[in-house]
Amino acid sequence: MGAASFPDNVFWSSNAGDCVWARYGKDFVVFHRPSGTTHLLNLAGYRLLTEMLQVPVSTSTIAARLADSGSDDAALLDEAAVEDMLLRFEYLGFVSRSVPTP
Repeated sequence: MGAASFPDNVFWSSNAGDCVWARYGKDFVVFHRPSGTTHLLNLAGYRLLTEMLQVPVSTSTIAARLADSGSDDAALLDEAAVEDMLLRFEYLGFVSRSVPTP
C-alpha cells in the first residue's frame, strides 16, 4: 500500500474496544472481536492503538508522538510509514477516520 499523504484535516481514532491483547515476547498479539482474526503487532502498533488514538488525531500528530515515544520502532516510522500503517489498520478494522473533537 502506498502512502496517501493525508492532509491534517483527516483524523483517526482507535476501535480499541474491539480488541483483546496479549504480550508475546517484545511484540503483542491482538484478537479482533468483530472479524475473529488474530494479528501480531510490534510495540509501535500497540502504542498507536492503545495510547495515541484515545481521541481523534491527525497523521502528523501520530508520527510526532511515535517519534518522541522512545520506542525502538520509532526511528522507522516517518509520516509516510505511519500513513501506511493507518491504512492497513483501517482495512483490518482497528482504526477509523473520524471527526476531530473541539
